[in-house]
Amino acid sequence: MVAGDIVSENTHFRPLNEDHAVAGVKFAVVLNQVLQPQAISAAENSHEIWRESLPAASISDVAIDAGGRQLKAPGVLFAFLRPDGTANWSMQLGGNKIEVECNLYSRWDRVWMSALGYLASALSVTSQAQNNLAVLSVELTVRDVFVALKRPYELSHLIKIGEYFPRSVLSAGPLWHCNTGWFDDAHSGGNGHLHNLNCDAAPANNDVIINITHFQQKRLPEPVLVQGLQSTLDITMKTLHEKNKTLLREILTQDMLTRIGL
Repeated sequence: MVAGDIVSENTHFRPLNEDHAVAGVKFAVVLNQVLQPQAISAAENSHEIWRESLPAASISDVAIDAGGRQLKAPGVLFAFLRPDGTANWSMQLGGNKIEVECNLYSRWDRVWMSALGYLASALSVTSQAQNNLAVLSVELTVRDVFVALKRPYELSHLIKIGEYFPRSVLSAGPLWHCNTGWFDDAHSGGNGHLHNLNCDAAPANNDVIINITHFQQKRLPEPVLVQGLQSTLDITMKTLHEKNKTLLREILTQDMLTRIGL
């Protein structure tokens, strides 16, 4: 089957990009401590390490939960900004997290290599300023976007009804929302690998787009000190990437999977 045949078969939807649907991906590490002001200052003072690729820097305090109260913790945001002020790439440090977000996705290997470099550098800098920093869990969020080509559209040309989508979404009208979550290891009484699948149809300019956002949090078997983290982080994040692809294979129609190379 050639590409032209694939496009003609699915005339109801197209992926956001020519060969993939990824609009954005966020990589994060959850720490065993809230980053203290000296660690945030150390990151600010180390901007030269990643300035070439993330030239913009701004104070960006984050909200943290302290015994049921919402408090502000110091934070800093580094970014490569588009002319409209939105970020192609960004890295935020604050609270008990370090997050790297890419909104200019190409291919996993290239994007993850860059993100891993940012995370490793930030973890190295902050751990030198704050003792005993360790990573408790790793997070991956992937947002895929599909554009409806017809009004009304037939959702069955994009998704499979079953475990993740109730049949009611087929008759919910052009705009809808569906959210579900589960643990991979729930059958054994565990809660170490959380999934959240958040999907909706929303207006975007003159189009209707289908957002499929898959969040995962994988708790490490034990806290890993920053000094020995990079290999564990690489292996864990690649595992989450494979889980994301597996989920897409379960929820998207075969012709759309072929269109995006899955």
